[in-house]
Amino acid sequence: VLIVTRQGLLSRRGATPEATEWYPPGLLLGWLTSYALAGLVAASIWLSGGEDGMTGLITRTVSELVRRLPPEAQNPRVAQVLLAMAPYVPGMMATLWLIIIAGNAALAQKLLTRLGWNRRPTPAYSMLELPGWLLGAVAVSALASLMSGQIGMTGRNGLIISLVPFLFLGLAVVHVLTRGRPARQFVLAGVYMMLLMFTWSATLLVGIGIIEQWVRLRRRFAASPDDLEEE
Repeated sequence: VLIVTRQGLLSRRGATPEATEWYPPGLLLGWLTSYALAGLVAASIWLSGGEDGMTGLITRTVSELVRRLPPEAQNPRVAQVLLAMAPYVPGMMATLWLIIIAGNAALAQKLLTRLGWNRRPTPAYSMLELPGWLLGAVAVSALASLMSGQIGMTGRNGLIISLVPFLFLGLAVVHVLTRGRPARQFVLAGVYMMLLMFTWSATLLVGIGIIEQWVRLRRRFAASPDDLEEE
């Protein structure tokens, strides 16, 4: 919260004396992602001295939780799924943290704007621009994920975390490319419903976000130049 507040209120003079450039939300998202990645690496190093490192600790914790379930709630298939997901718990928790922080920040900005208490104008989230180093974080995490042991586990969780900003970028692309289209509200509602219901839809949006980072889909395929202007 302190990071979001401090960085979000940073500004500098724009091209003209009347203009003010506020800290971009994409850089803010990059900061949050870097903190999540740093926390993952720190935890991995800290727990590396234990039996099987962080993976072993999480697996043992999940196994104990499953064992303590009442008999009527125990299901071998559910237990198997939970144990299979255990190595990815750090990445999933960090992903949830990033989404909650970003969502709360957007909601807080909207509320403050309605009350007239906002100190900065609401950013054009659909024009989100991510820092280039995030692609490097994805590449490094992907390479590390191919390794075995603690490094591989850290890499796989780091890959999950470093892809979260591209999920937001993919959503930004969808918002821009559907602007001015017929039944836009229904399309967006369908996208968000699918995002909540199907994991593959998140993967698709992440892919769109990565492509956007490379080829600028919004500028190439927007319905009109006006669609690239701030809402």
